[in-house]
Amino acid sequence: MMINNQLKRILSLRMPGLTLAIAVLLLAACGGEPEKTEVVPSEQLVNPQKLVGQWMRTDGNYMLNIRRVRSSGKLEATYHNPRPINVETAELRQEAEEIGVFIELRDRGYPGSYYELLYREEEDMLVGKYFQATQQAVYEVAFVRRGS
Repeated sequence: MMINNQLKRILSLRMPGLTLAIAVLLLAACGGEPEKTEVVPSEQLVNPQKLVGQWMRTDGNYMLNIRRVRSSGKLEATYHNPRPINVETAELRQEAEEIGVFIELRDRGYPGSYYELLYREEEDMLVGKYFQATQQAVYEVAFVRRGS
């Protein structure tokens, strides 16, 4: 904000040569060029509907059931271990050409535990990490589609 006020004051002096030189210096000091982002063609994006289904964790009797992916990015999901555990938040995550899910659990024994998982289309798996809040521990986990 201080730079903006100084720039306004300098521009109000009506000295075109000096104004141009200062503007060039400010652009150079600020990096000048905007960050470049890669546009991913839509045919390379994974269809989020592929997340719908029952997913079994490979290291135990933990079941994630994704019933629906809404256009807002919210998921309708349930979680069982083997009893039902309340799913506080279930969201689609997308970075570049990868999609994944964020699942936060809020229940007795699960005070904010969460999963951050990426979908691996080639293997039809969800892989990532599980944060177990009561133990303050992070585990590498994988889910496979049930019935495949």
